[in-house]
This record gives sequence, C-alpha cells and structure tokens, in this order.
Amino acid sequence: MSYGPRLSRGSFTAIGQFMISRAFRILPMHWAVLVVIVGMVPSYARFPNVLTPKAFLESVLLTQGLLPDATRAWNRATWSISDEWVAYMLFPLLARLIWTFRSTRACLLIAAAALLTL
Repeated sequence: MSYGPRLSRGSFTAIGQFMISRAFRILPMHWAVLVVIVGMVPSYARFPNVLTPKAFLESVLLTQGLLPDATRAWNRATWSISDEWVAYMLFPLLARLIWTFRSTRACLLIAAAALLTL
C-alpha cells in the first residue's frame, strides 16, 4: 500500500496527488472513446431516449455506474470504469480509517461495512 502512509496523514496534497494520478490513468482513454462515440451520434439517431445530454454528462463525469438505470449511458461498457472511479474516490477515506485504527478487528469491521454498501 504505497499511498497508505501518505494518505493516513489526511494531507490534501497527498489526496490530490492520488486523485490526479488515478484520473490520468483512466480518463484520457475514456474521453477519447466518448469523442469517437459523439462522432457516431448521427448513426444512433434512432435511439433518442438513450443519447441525451444528461446521459452524456453522466458519461463524461463517470457517474453512470452510480445510477440505477445505467443503460442510458453513451458507452454502456463504462459502468465498470465508473465503479472503479468511485472506488478511487473512497480509497483515501478508507486508507485513513484503516491507518488510524490499525487493529485487526477495526480493519475487519471497516471492510465488512464497506462490503455491506455494495
């Protein structure tokens, strides 16, 4: 856990560096694919309820995996990347909690609570 000690201090700099490195890991390719899909919009004109501006914004921000109806995403396959992005957002908080408590029991309780949210 290379980020554990840095994130455990709760430093905004460490959290920012973590988030930026994760964003550069997945967002460029995701946005490149969205550009290609936007170029194909005329061929999808028969699906007006799917390719809405709201669904596009959800796809750009990677929030479509949080919604109950992810079938309206511009790129349906990105639901998993959306869920990965949420995990990246939660990781600094979980790392801070685990590093703070450090006991096996506390770590297991935190892990169980995290699993229950799924």
